[in-house]
Amino acid sequence: MPAASVLDATAGIGSDSLALASQNLRLLSSDLDPLHAACVRKNLERLGFSPRVVIADAAHPPARTDALFIDPDRRADNMRLLNPEQWSPTLSRCLQLASTVRGACFKLAPALDTDELVNLPGNLRHSWQWTSADGELVEVTLWTGLLSESESKREIQALRRGRPPAHYSGEPVEDFHLSRADALEVAWISEPDPTLIRSRLLTRFARERELSPIGPSIAYLGSVTRPEASPWLKSWRVIDSEAADRRRVRALLRRHDLGEVTVKKRGHPRSAAELAREFRGKGPGRGTLIVTRLEKGHRAYLVEPAQPPERAPDGAPR
Repeated sequence: MPAASVLDATAGIGSDSLALASQNLRLLSSDLDPLHAACVRKNLERLGFSPRVVIADAAHPPARTDALFIDPDRRADNMRLLNPEQWSPTLSRCLQLASTVRGACFKLAPALDTDELVNLPGNLRHSWQWTSADGELVEVTLWTGLLSESESKREIQALRRGRPPAHYSGEPVEDFHLSRADALEVAWISEPDPTLIRSRLLTRFARERELSPIGPSIAYLGSVTRPEASPWLKSWRVIDSEAADRRRVRALLRRHDLGEVTVKKRGHPRSAAELAREFRGKGPGRGTLIVTRLEKGHRAYLVEPAQPPERAPDGAPR
């Protein structure tokens, strides 16, 4: 929407308004707090923009614009509010406002379960975008109307320091996982970016790359061959494995002369710190264990991080 008018209805001190102003948009900024309104005005002026700033409640926009941007306040008394109907403005009010503009963008809490939203208007054109920064899930964004241009209703992006953003989109596919017998034979385990998990695109991604969840509803992906390098995966080479009980894991550590271990775990009722204390061996070395639930029982995999592939003299991977 080039040269469109846009309202940043929750301007705060102006970081989003600054980004919008730099895109040649006719910007109106508003905030309910007079101090915030003064800050956003000063910050826009300092960078050479001509600010239009008003004091207004985001739930009641002060003007009609082509597009609307809202980042609801999700805190009260220094505590995070998990219920979207306790946000300011509430999520239901945001959805009402979306129908009044050509396009809207709502920046929402990363833990929001979008599949549980039952009040999303059926005729509202929309798409969801999950974003991670250096491997940490930071937000989920709802785009509506003309701003929802993706062919898929689910898109993820990974922002990584010093690298270009990575994008992936699609729709969920039916869940699947390795049998216990196959899970015992994996030579590689990959940990997915949290956006793949929250967007429910993990199984689609896995199928496309001939990877498989290692157990039912488990986000570790197992494979016999080394996975291709991907911004969405952190991969580990399996050195050895045993059933996840104290005696067998300590025997595994003795075989490799290991003592202290770092534990990464999914699907096990005990904490990683508790398991690390219980499994600790007596050797001088340190190791990493991935402890996970399989189709039946739990397994401890001794792993090491995947090393970058060797490169030939011409720079091509070997």
